[in-house]
Amino acid sequence: MNYITIEKLEDLNQLLEVDIYLTGKLECMQEELEYNTWGIMFDTKLVQELSVSTLKSFMFELINKRSEQVEYLGLVTGATFYMWFDEMSCQLCFDVLSGRDIKLPFRCTVRIVKNCETILKTFLEEAKEVAKRGSDIGFEDIKFLEPGDEGFGEIEEQDPKSFIQEVYVTTIP
Repeated sequence: MNYITIEKLEDLNQLLEVDIYLTGKLECMQEELEYNTWGIMFDTKLVQELSVSTLKSFMFELINKRSEQVEYLGLVTGATFYMWFDEMSCQLCFDVLSGRDIKLPFRCTVRIVKNCETILKTFLEEAKEVAKRGSDIGFEDIKFLEPGDEGFGEIEEQDPKSFIQEVYVTTIP
């Protein structure tokens, strides 16, 4: 996965110029994931000025650019572009993989949303909130367990399928 922090709105243009790596082969999916997956963070000052419409315009420009790249590569199978909001890292993420109607590489339950605006709105609301309060977690918000405390040493295992990830998906070109 590639990470980028956007400090000025113009910095988003860097993502438009990045080449993609598509093979058209299912067995090369991991390589495609490593090369084509991006996590975007925004400067705390910039995020307060962002709007959903600005992000939506950028995403459609990005999808168009990726479509051009897929056409240039001559991939008969096409490709799948998908975007999601990673709540743990407060990043807007996207990827492009070879093929149409592919199984997305999430271990959780995936809820496909028809409009990317849903994800962009959720991301922007959370990112603005984090920017206001800061990303630091106070010690008062952390529960420390000592030997002898109930639950000490136990690893709480959750079924990954119980987490629901909203994902916007489109086939390109």
